[in-house]
Amino acid sequence: MRWLSTFITTSPIHDFSAGTSHGLNDFLKVIKKRGKNKIEAVVVVVVVVVVVVVVVVVVVVVVVVVVVVVFVVVVVVVVIVIVVVVVVVVVVVVVVVVVVVVVAVVLLLLFILLLF
Repeated sequence: MRWLSTFITTSPIHDFSAGTSHGLNDFLKVIKKRGKNKIEAVVVVVVVVVVVVVVVVVVVVVVVVVVVVVFVVVVVVVVIVIVVVVVVVVVVVVVVVVVVVVVAVVLLLLFILLLF
């Protein structure tokens, strides 16, 4: 299996993994030329398929993790904004009520003082 390391370093596997259109055809040609028998060719194809599947799974997992993290961050930010808005509204309402009550009490006291 020493030819496998030579095959990987000298074959167009890099083009294939980079997604070029000619990479797959060149890769299959090299397999046919260098594979001493069908078992070795099958081993190479299985290795390549496993590598591609692992890369795809890793990419999918990374994308899912990024989407989940972005979703959680957005939800946290929205919750924080809602809490801040609610707190501000409550504070404004309390201040307005307190001011109205104080003004009403002062006016009532002035009215009572003016009557007597």
